[in-house]
Amino acid sequence: FKKVNSIKPDDGNVLFCLGNIYYELNDLDKSIKYYEKALQCYPDSESIINNYAIALQSYGNFKEAIKLFSNLIYKRPNNIKAFFRLFRIDQNNFFKNVSKTMVVHFRFQADNMSIFIIIYKTYFSIMR
Repeated sequence: FKKVNSIKPDDGNVLFCLGNIYYELNDLDKSIKYYEKALQCYPDSESIINNYAIALQSYGNFKEAIKLFSNLIYKRPNNIKAFFRLFRIDQNNFFKNVSKTMVVHFRFQADNMSIFIIIYKTYFSIMR
């Protein structure tokens, strides 16, 4: 991928793959750098936003990761992976963060409450 990147340095797919590779190698600095570049090419890509947010979360940049996961939920309110990641970042403030996202964007739907309930019940059954 590095060779392809040298030939096509602005190819968002190659940049995304390099971000994934460096994430798997636990080189978060490089991973984040490539995800940022890939996101410039494809700013609406849920896969890039998700992986970028996960890398930021792993790096300890929870504030930015929360923003990105909230943005994913705003774009697609049934994105269970984004809900779960947001929950894992800050379990104590999960409902506040998610409800703020939903209220601000007026996209809350009744079926999303079932997602909250499932995550909530799962968390508390594990913690017992």
